[in-house]
Amino acid sequence: MNGILFITVDCLRSDHMGCYGYNRPTTPNIDSLAESGTLYKNSYANCPSTRWAFQSLHTGISAVQIDGIGVPNECETLASKLLSKGYETGWFGINAFVSREYCYQKGFNKFYGIKDTIPKQSFIYKVGKQIHNSLNSEFIYNHIINPVYKKLYRRSQLKTGRYRPPNPDKQTVDRALDFINDKLNNSNFLCWVHFMDAHTPYGRYPKHLQAIRGDTSIEHVIKPHDEGKADQPHESVIDTYDACIRNVDEQVGRLLDRVPEETMVVLTGDHGEEFGRYQPHHRHSMYSSYTQVPIIIRDKGLPNSRKESPAQHLDLMPTILRRANIKIPDYFEGIQLQDEKRTKKEPIYFGFDRERGAIRIGDWKYMDYPDPELYNTPHSGIDGEPVTEQYPDKTSELRGLLEEYRSSPMVGKGKSNIYSNDNKISETIEENLEDLGYL
Repeated sequence: MNGILFITVDCLRSDHMGCYGYNRPTTPNIDSLAESGTLYKNSYANCPSTRWAFQSLHTGISAVQIDGIGVPNECETLASKLLSKGYETGWFGINAFVSREYCYQKGFNKFYGIKDTIPKQSFIYKVGKQIHNSLNSEFIYNHIINPVYKKLYRRSQLKTGRYRPPNPDKQTVDRALDFINDKLNNSNFLCWVHFMDAHTPYGRYPKHLQAIRGDTSIEHVIKPHDEGKADQPHESVIDTYDACIRNVDEQVGRLLDRVPEETMVVLTGDHGEEFGRYQPHHRHSMYSSYTQVPIIIRDKGLPNSRKESPAQHLDLMPTILRRANIKIPDYFEGIQLQDEKRTKKEPIYFGFDRERGAIRIGDWKYMDYPDPELYNTPHSGIDGEPVTEQYPDKTSELRGLLEEYRSSPMVGKGKSNIYSNDNKISETIEENLEDLGYL
């Protein structure tokens, strides 16, 4: 039996994890995984936002080379490659961006996604949506309906102080464990589980609050999206986020307890999280708050260690294919982490598309989104203040390399935007994207 457990966590910043040096016990189970595996101290999401990160994770190709979002018909996926070699493949994750709507079911025997769990929307939500659709006025929506809805929403959810997301990670892990239990000892398998509880709307988890701060007496924050830029976020936001991470960790522990030690385990975050230092809350960007994610791998082909050499999302598909003895395409940008080592002086590229990207070489980082800026900061460091004007030659050099990288050929076409080609998406997908703050 050759088992592969791929764990991705939405909005997981590596600097909020114990094994990456955080001073709170947010990730005891993941910390144990890191102790028995390989932790990459300098690890990055190449396309740091869900709709683009999963393109690179599923296909091994940067979103810069894909026109639109979702999985293009032209691209093979990790799951389809494993399926063709006899693996049983299962996906378990509730995020509309990673759904059948955008062709992410490709290659999976079992696909448990947003359309497989339709939560009951509240009466407030349904009435507000009907009024909005009937009036079709952005002014009325922004200045009357939305504020009233938020106030009633908070009152209804916080009345007991026990708010939970409609599709909790426990429910997702229950389904994933059913799949694992069915495949253990009988089949080679890929089980890919995506966790959402560290993403807004934040649930309230008293026992995890108690563990990280010693009490539960904080104002619960569900959706801090309205908070603007700030050097320091409100304490209650960080407390809530950390408790949500610990809740994710609890469910990750259930998976780790079930799979045999010889199972390959890969864990990463699809992107980090922004709390106001560089952008308003959850505004995707190329800043360190979004690009720095954990990469931890437990596998017989890798030593138990903490590696300084940088690793990136684009390395994960070739590394998993190597474990499964499947030929790795020559066009892959990523490397096999089992037997290759990237130096800190080699470039790492980031991007959502042809217009928005960044490049890091050593301590230098240049980005052209949201603004053209140059930074001088070590790997895994905070970006600090831009030094664009002080180093015009370095800015020009990195800009030129980034532009050259973005001139690489396109390999496939996804959907042109969030909506499908006829400018429609299903109601289930739309509601989930609204809940997550994208619509």
